[in-house]
Amino acid sequence: SITDNSVAATATITLVAPPAPTASAVLDLGAASVDSGFGIPVIATDPAGSVDVAWINTSGPEFVRSTNGGSTFSAPLKIPSNMQDTADGNGIQMGVDGSGNINLLWHRELTETGSVPNSFFSRSTDGGMTFSPETNPGGATSAQLVVAPAGNISIIWFDETTSNLLAVSSPDGVNFSNPTTIWTAVGNPMDLIVETGPQGQLYLFWTQVVTMTNCSILSSSSTDGTTFTPAVNISR
Repeated sequence: SITDNSVAATATITLVAPPAPTASAVLDLGAASVDSGFGIPVIATDPAGSVDVAWINTSGPEFVRSTNGGSTFSAPLKIPSNMQDTADGNGIQMGVDGSGNINLLWHRELTETGSVPNSFFSRSTDGGMTFSPETNPGGATSAQLVVAPAGNISIIWFDETTSNLLAVSSPDGVNFSNPTTIWTAVGNPMDLIVETGPQGQLYLFWTQVVTMTNCSILSSSSTDGTTFTPAVNISR
């Protein structure tokens, strides 16, 4: 009710619930060797609204795309990668930049007795029609992929030998920098988390375990994926 010295009026607002969404039919996007530890997909959308899906199969990553809101998808495109020595290949990651370039990172063992999988990278600049041959930038192992909106690519991991926190970066997915040491390890690091900001900032958090009763949460950041601030203890 709205009242002034001369006029009184009552406004009524009626709220109507929107219709319930209708689920589309289930689509079979492709096969995956689930019994071999593969098949959990990752999904991303690009600025044009295309839907990208990737997963690991025994012969390597497979990729499909929809350009009509998920009504139909392309046939699976296989990216060759020898997964025969990898017991669980569900670590695939995907990052799509502001131009729609698609970046994939996954992990695979190089030998039957391997225990720390190497991380392999591939990229598409034509909407998933083709992907570059796999590469292992900087010798990364069990790494995390971060793709900035402007296209810069960062791959970050704990070194298998020293436990140091390392990073490589690339503006184009072809030429990667040499590994940068973000932090020299003290104790055993674990639980790396990387978040991105709207202008491509990187925020890193991880746990430093010196003893079971001496653990800390550390943090570092970067504005460009190339240089990083010194690690600081944020759990004191």
